[in-house]
Amino acid sequence: FSNESTIDWFRNKLSETIVSVDKSMESYRISEALMNLYNFVWNDFFSTYLEYVKPSYGEKQDQETLDQTLEFFEIILKLLHPFMPFITEEIWQTMESRKAGESINLTSIPTTGIINEKAIKKGEYAKEIISEILNIRLKNSMKWKDKIKAYVLADDDDIYNDFTSKIIKLGGLESLEKITDPESFRDENMESFIVKGQKFFLELNQEIDVEAKKAELQEQLKYAKGFLISVQKKLSNERFVNNAPEKVVALEKQKMADKEAEIKLLEESLGKL
Repeated sequence: FSNESTIDWFRNKLSETIVSVDKSMESYRISEALMNLYNFVWNDFFSTYLEYVKPSYGEKQDQETLDQTLEFFEIILKLLHPFMPFITEEIWQTMESRKAGESINLTSIPTTGIINEKAIKKGEYAKEIISEILNIRLKNSMKWKDKIKAYVLADDDDIYNDFTSKIIKLGGLESLEKITDPESFRDENMESFIVKGQKFFLELNQEIDVEAKKAELQEQLKYAKGFLISVQKKLSNERFVNNAPEKVVALEKQKMADKEAEIKLLEESLGKL
């Protein structure tokens, strides 16, 4: 069904959060556990998951998605219960008909199984792409009714394919197509961005002020070069590379690769103008 990948992403993201909260609580880092939960509930459940699964206007939600969403929400209430017992109890009691004496306080603590990191990465990747598209729409004062075409120069189709329909829907796109030659797409009416090494192009179809566009690109280029220098300094620090977790070092290397590619795109766009 259409929300299978989204549910798979959120289920694993929920498991990852449970593990993180358990570790914080075991170490008596209560504020850290609460902040992790706050960010997860607000950013992943409300702002992302519910938007992913929300049916189009006039359509009904399929029963499988609805049942799974209620199950997720009940687990979230159990995780929040130690921090806000009265509110979570009240909401839990109204979710369905409860027997006399039943309480969320008497239910089992949420546990987790094996976490699928690939499923998490796919969902996070889609979230980043949508965010970049919305930022470009906002920057160009585009109305939501104005649908735009998007193109991706992707080395790895698998990383975004499962969420293509969500990216199109939540990004206000007409389509998202794969391309092999980006040269024909680099003109003044295109905006581009890079996520995890994959290059995306948006066809805005708007008349632009060339001088203003040059100034904007030059400012972006200045920032990108400064950011790249800071990452390079960090990666040239042997103490950081040797002592930081492998994931952290890998993330910094990805940032460096993305910025290098972004700088190249910005310089080519300036050259076209």
